Amino acid sequence: MIALQYEYHDANLVSASFGPRREASLVFALYPIFYPEPTTVTIRFGGLFNDDATSRFVASINAEPLDDDSYLARCNTLQLDAKKPSKDGDIHVFVDLEYFGQIRIHCKHLSEGVAET
Repeated sequence: MIALQYEYHDANLVSASFGPRREASLVFALYPIFYPEPTTVTIRFGGLFNDDATSRFVASINAEPLDDDSYLARCNTLQLDAKKPSKDGDIHVFVDLEYFGQIRIHCKHLSEGVAET
């Protein structure tokens, strides 16, 4: 069964990247109410099926000017898509970011890990 390790609600988006192949990564500073110890997590989507839409979404995030001490956005939701069940090699993730809207990311691989700081 596929499940997310972390709760992303109210997490702050630190960075978003696309590439070098059909992959994207989002780095979040997790919400301190859920994680009292400062925790920064990278979620990586590999083998994207909707790489065009995902690359446009990431580009729209990175197009916004940012102060050095600011986050890119607050995460409203990041969860496995309730409308499309996921299985190994066929993963559907629903992402909703404040200011940037929503996207359903469809990928082969999903990984989460504590980010290097």
